[in-house]
Amino acid sequence: MNMNEPCLPLHPSRRRGYGIVELMIGLALVSILTAGAVHTFRQMRDQQTAEAQVLQLTQIIQALQKTYGMVGYSGLTSCGVTPYVVPTELWDPSNTCTTAPDRSARTLTGGPITFTPINSGANMEIVFGHIPSSQCPYIVAGLQNLADKIDVSGELRTGTPTPTSQPVYKNVKASGLPVAADAMAEWCTKEELQSGGASPTSMVQNVSWVNIKFTITR
Repeated sequence: MNMNEPCLPLHPSRRRGYGIVELMIGLALVSILTAGAVHTFRQMRDQQTAEAQVLQLTQIIQALQKTYGMVGYSGLTSCGVTPYVVPTELWDPSNTCTTAPDRSARTLTGGPITFTPINSGANMEIVFGHIPSSQCPYIVAGLQNLADKIDVSGELRTGTPTPTSQPVYKNVKASGLPVAADAMAEWCTKEELQSGGASPTSMVQNVSWVNIKFTITR
């Protein structure tokens, strides 16, 4: 080899090849970082919404106990109790109640809030409907000290024939006990479904939305 021969530059195609590889690596890194950022944002948004709902439900429970604690919950209905104990931001704009000043209520995520007296009015069941399953653990944990019992049921119900029964609630906090972490982790994201028929079988499916039922005492 003649040492006096000038060094030739790399072929243009090689320079382009290195550039494409670097670009692909850069795009891959950007995609990974973007996916991580989106996931973190969704977690923060879910937690913030859940914390807001915990605060509002806390206000509802405390108002119920203060207003009706001496006389009990007997005779109260979802419409009758709403104007007096539910924050105005949770009033349902469509208002399914027919008598003024009664108003129906809904969650921040658009699900219905219902009130049902049980045990001759000694207890009240409050159902927060259509809650994103990702928010369920935050809400359950946040209300465990105010509720006597907490039950969770997924909204997704499938099978042949189509099930007509009400959602099957699964207990995540028994009366007088703390929240069962394993039950909360399971039923905030899954639901046991009955396939229907004379001898129904059950299966477990992932769910996106849940109903959370809180039982409170006077």
